[in-house]
Amino acid sequence: QAVFFAAQGQKYKGICEVDRDSCQIVADVALEQGVPRVLLVSSMLTDPRNRFALTRMILNSPIITGFSGFCHRKGMMDLKFQGENLLRQSGQPYTIVRPGHLINGKLGQAQILAGQTDFFLGGAKSTRADVAAFCIMAAVNPNAKNATIEVASNLKKKGSDLVSPTLLENIVPDK
Repeated sequence: QAVFFAAQGQKYKGICEVDRDSCQIVADVALEQGVPRVLLVSSMLTDPRNRFALTRMILNSPIITGFSGFCHRKGMMDLKFQGENLLRQSGQPYTIVRPGHLINGKLGQAQILAGQTDFFLGGAKSTRADVAAFCIMAAVNPNAKNATIEVASNLKKKGSDLVSPTLLENIVPDK
């Protein structure tokens, strides 16, 4: 059993409420209800060490966050990272999945890549179907407990209709 949290707010206020604050709310309720794990779908490049990555800079800009957030120091990616940290610090067992740019595509059209890099992984694109299948597997895999995992699709290699548990063999818990 797991609770999946995959939501994104719009404009600065919505991003604060959904991408940051709701992570704490979901963690608190899940902990109170005895849910074995919360799986948060976040985004690749949320880690502040990526602050100079062009994609992150654009996603953190007022263009995305909304001009009401222009005077705020934190952008969407910063707020997502704060939400991740609230979940990590809550005491609730979790898995954080950070997909790359989401694209349409059928399950198995591309090879799924998974790792713990805090940076770009592979082609940095992820089919929605592959991310969904990966999340289902990660939610119950013991290696993914209390871990943050980047996931992407290698569009140059054909995948499989089944997500292999071997993707999580070398995953370790967050420190």
